[in-house]
Amino acid sequence: MTEVTGIHATSIMKKISREEFEKEVLEADKPVLVNLRSKERAFKNWTEAVMNVTKEHNELKVVEVDVAEYADIFEGYEAERKVYSTFDVEYLPALALYREGNFITTVSSWSKAKDEAPVRDYERQISMFLNKFVFYDPSEVKYNKNWD
Repeated sequence: MTEVTGIHATSIMKKISREEFEKEVLEADKPVLVNLRSKERAFKNWTEAVMNVTKEHNELKVVEVDVAEYADIFEGYEAERKVYSTFDVEYLPALALYREGNFITTVSSWSKAKDEAPVRDYERQISMFLNKFVFYDPSEVKYNKNWD
């Protein structure tokens, strides 16, 4: 069963099940931002910030998953791809970015406190993440010649 969640009527954050993950995330024709959430905690300010920052970006798909439903998948990443430390789901709320069916990276909330940070703080963090990993101009990327 699929439901649309969120604060704003114009925002779209589709809650997806495990059965939908491959189609909705791995086979998507645009970058996908996966909001990692937990049933135990709502993270309303984080969700509102995600919605606010992404609502006008049609070039980005936003979905939501419950991390408990995907625990075995995360363990598979650790065993097979050695990226569990990158796919850091110990700290929620978090976002995972997928592009062309590939996992790219995650971002967790800067705030590790019991109380959520203000929406504007989360918006700033999420905007910085998207600007770095999604909305950048590859022609402006400067490479360090010492890496060659």
